[in-house]
Amino acid sequence: MRRLLTDPVDGRLLEYGRTTYSPPRALKDFVLARDSRCVFPTCDTPSDVCDIDHGVPWEDGGTTGASNNHPLSRGCHVAKTLHGWSIEHLDWGGYRWRSPAGHTYTVPPEAVGPIRHLARPERRRPRTDPDADTETPPF
Repeated sequence: MRRLLTDPVDGRLLEYGRTTYSPPRALKDFVLARDSRCVFPTCDTPSDVCDIDHGVPWEDGGTTGASNNHPLSRGCHVAKTLHGWSIEHLDWGGYRWRSPAGHTYTVPPEAVGPIRHLARPERRRPRTDPDADTETPPF
């Protein structure tokens, strides 16, 4: 008996367990849509030029699936793999990074949907009345 996690909208398989190391195209597409940028703190590399990394390394029993894969730029991937950084996928969609010195950094998930910035209200110029006095008040 095997557990298979599929996308509820279209039925695509999202969790492959240990049946494959390389993420299949459907999983890559899902990860790139979920995370449009490298998920390393402060990195802003677009995900379409990133590596798809295993959070828990494959050689340590990590699985191939949406819950363990994420995009990392090549430099960030090297930092994680060779220089002691680690990542944890959080249940609410964010990521927790631990540096080699033990500091933790939380990367929140991306906003979904249109982002609306509240614009500052425009300053209106006072209307000028052509019949009004043009002299400056004495104050």
